[in-house]
Amino acid sequence: MGKHPMNKNTTTSPPSQPTSVVTGAAGFLGSHLVDLLLARGHKVIGIDNFVTGSVDNISHLGGNRNFKFIEQDVTEYIFLDVPVD
Repeated sequence: MGKHPMNKNTTTSPPSQPTSVVTGAAGFLGSHLVDLLLARGHKVIGIDNFVTGSVDNISHLGGNRNFKFIEQDVTEYIFLDVPVD
């Protein structure tokens, strides 16, 4: 009672890889957040204008396929051509 037979014709898709945006990605906190999200399987778009951040904080991510960096002031309009979570 209350149980439904499983439909054997359904397929389970693997979970999609979330895409996250981190502003201030080259700062101390932002760069650590980027590292954490990447370690958890996210794709990350990092945005920073280097006013207080440093390229040294994200240089180790060069070549990482799951990380994209945009040098941009977040107070200005930016269009991202990918869906984000």
